[in-house]
Amino acid sequence: MKTVKVTPDNIISVIDVDFDNFRDLQKAVGGHFETVSTKTLYETFKMPVIMLVDEDGIMKQKEVNRLGSYFYDA
Repeated sequence: MKTVKVTPDNIISVIDVDFDNFRDLQKAVGGHFETVSTKTLYETFKMPVIMLVDEDGIMKQKEVNRLGSYFYDA
């Protein structure tokens, strides 16, 4: 399935991910992932939406993803 990927440096791309394949999801995120559904996502897209986030991002000292943080309600 095609989905949108937004990196911390604001690179936006369309990627193909098999949402039934755990390893494919890990590859897309870059490691262990967490699924998140927030009020902001729902209000923005007017439908249920999930985003996948790297649950180890802070430990890996990844740069803050400002757009992701906005949708995360952080």
